[in-house]
Amino acid sequence: GITDHLYVGDLGGQVFRVDFNSKLGASAANTPLVYQAVKIADLNTTGNYPRRFYEAPTFTIHKDDNGKRFAIVTLASGDRSSPLITETNYPQDYIIALKDDTVTQTPVAIPTLITLASMHDITSSTAFNKGTDKGWFYPMPKSNGKQSRGIEEGVALDNDLYYSLFNPDASTATEDGADKCT
Repeated sequence: GITDHLYVGDLGGQVFRVDFNSKLGASAANTPLVYQAVKIADLNTTGNYPRRFYEAPTFTIHKDDNGKRFAIVTLASGDRSSPLITETNYPQDYIIALKDDTVTQTPVAIPTLITLASMHDITSSTAFNKGTDKGWFYPMPKSNGKQSRGIEEGVALDNDLYYSLFNPDASTATEDGADKCT
């Protein structure tokens, strides 16, 4: 097979999609490899450090109620460089699912920039709307001021999504104990 698209999150709380040209053989000789590279999401909160995405996104394809295909790109944020820091200007970490309905179009279109305001908080009492919501987010739990954080890429299996999280309350590490392993 041929890779058509590449998704990547960065340490600045943004998500990008790179679309590759799908031409093969002689027709590809004078065609650039990359068709377009676009920022599809900016998931930062004003006044805070940016959210950090360290792991590769998880990509799945779904259908809406009318049979139209769309992609869901999921990521978990978390600051691995300072996992125990809980200052007030650190952002809430999330498991995030971005709905990309332009990647399944021919030709591939540039999506409207997705922000947290255009997404659904799945801890709320309202239901996710496939037609209007541009994705969903799950705020990772905090306890005693400490933030749970994503530490691995997600796994989508049999219509379920799994993520491993770092729970600082279950850790024996301390901010000044950098020489100890837990």
